[in-house]
Amino acid sequence: MQNLNPQVAQSYLHLFLYGSNAKLGMQAGFYGIQSHHTQIHLLQAIYEGVIFSLMSHLERMQVRFPNASTLRVTGGPAKSEVWMQMLADISGNETRNP
Repeated sequence: MQNLNPQVAQSYLHLFLYGSNAKLGMQAGFYGIQSHHTQIHLLQAIYEGVIFSLMSHLERMQVRFPNASTLRVTGGPAKSEVWMQMLADISGNETRNP
């Protein structure tokens, strides 16, 4: 997945597996899938979908803590260089494991 070009992949996951803050019962789905997409493309879409969902919470936190520039991440995703780099790229913040 590290070698995929996000501009080329163009498969997306609209992520509301457990509802959302906007409305309960919202659903998830993949969009833009074509015959050349592989499991890796879908996995990349899942990772990006989860991170963009997280961004809705991070944006609210940035209002309260505007000078924060580092995200301290724990749990399973913190063990993955791919997750951490994607989170840093999408959020524009440095990521660290405590």
